[in-house]
Amino acid sequence: MADRYDSLRHQALMATVGSMRRRWEEDLYVAPPDSLEDFFAKESPADGLVIADEMGAAIRQLELLNLAIRTTSYLEPEPLQEFVIEAVRNELDGPRPASGSAGVSRLTSLNEEIYERLDTLRIENWKNEATWGGLSLSISDLAKGVSRVNVERLNRATKALTSQN
Repeated sequence: MADRYDSLRHQALMATVGSMRRRWEEDLYVAPPDSLEDFFAKESPADGLVIADEMGAAIRQLELLNLAIRTTSYLEPEPLQEFVIEAVRNELDGPRPASGSAGVSRLTSLNEEIYERLDTLRIENWKNEATWGGLSLSISDLAKGVSRVNVERLNRATKALTSQN
């Protein structure tokens, strides 16, 4: 997979992940008297996107990637869990969160945790690799997946919101 995320370097990856802690909240803000909950489970009329589905997919994939970053940073990296490669590619769905506010809260906390985990690693540790089914991914590859999932899923959720709002 060659896309714009594959060319991101350490500093850009850290900036992207760091910004996602607030972007999910800011980009999905709905001014009163409406709220995110009013649009959360509705299909957008233009393209059928549903905010709840995009959040669920992002949460599942970021949880997998967070764990993969942790276990790949060990002195002896553990094998990647099943579906991590698909998460790096942003190819998975996930269960819908209970509400829009619960989804935003979980995405904010996940991104904060991932950012802090990446921030504690020395730059040379970003080359650590773990494998699954003959494929190897570095921490840098996993961080690129975090950026891909966040940006693409947030863009889709924002598109779903603006087409309804």
